[in-house]
Amino acid sequence: MSTRLNEPDRRAHLSNENAMDGQSTRNCAADGNLSVSAGTGALPKPRIRVFVLLQHRLLRDELMRVLRRRNLEVVGYGSKEEITPEEITRSNAHVLLMDFFDRQWLSLIKADTQSVGRAIKIVVSGMREGHEQFLEAIRCGVTGYLLNDASLHDTLAAIRTAACGQASCAPQMCSTLFQVVAQIQQDGSRKKLRHLTLRQQRLMRLVANGLTNKEIAQELRLSEFTVRNHMSRILKRLGARTRDEAAEAVWAFDDDRRKKSQDLPWQETGALIP
Repeated sequence: MSTRLNEPDRRAHLSNENAMDGQSTRNCAADGNLSVSAGTGALPKPRIRVFVLLQHRLLRDELMRVLRRRNLEVVGYGSKEEITPEEITRSNAHVLLMDFFDRQWLSLIKADTQSVGRAIKIVVSGMREGHEQFLEAIRCGVTGYLLNDASLHDTLAAIRTAACGQASCAPQMCSTLFQVVAQIQQDGSRKKLRHLTLRQQRLMRLVANGLTNKEIAQELRLSEFTVRNHMSRILKRLGARTRDEAAEAVWAFDDDRRKKSQDLPWQETGALIP
């Protein structure tokens, strides 16, 4: 039995149907990770193209099935022995997923992709928790670094993150990056300290010992105005924003000198300021 609707009821019913269609479209976009305009049925953005380069065949096959179910396009696959960098370049992949680290191999891929004017994001998985290899991978252009205990969810997240032009790594590896950045900063400050004049070095020694400008002026028999001028020049030369940052550079320099003195007892390595 059919029911005939009058014009107002028909419009209300049609509006409800459209709303349900829009909700369905949004749900589909969320499940498939597609970018679809709600209620418009707009075409999704191109899928992420992934080249799977894993040495373990069973793992590779299973991972490819998962990638396809998650709306990622597998454009190539194989092992290190079966695939050449040229094949990866020709695949036009957005992301290369690999389970080994080989600096020479990565260099070939980087050179080959750059020769055709494009770049491919590289995610390595199954890595050990070694700092040296992690930093070397970063220097080679790797943007995703997964340890051997990474889950399938971690792998998919790393692929999507790399495709968006961002980097990711295991949480426990982040501390390594912070330590490296801090070390670079300290090394730069140490080098700059060596370019200070003897008077500036002596002044910085007093700053590191906690003396105020007034106390420094009395110690060096200078006016406070002169001390302030010296401090301004020193901070600028060291690239430090505050006295504390400059003092930390002196302490780091002294620690380095003490370590060298312990390693080489026959070599005279006095303090920064005699």
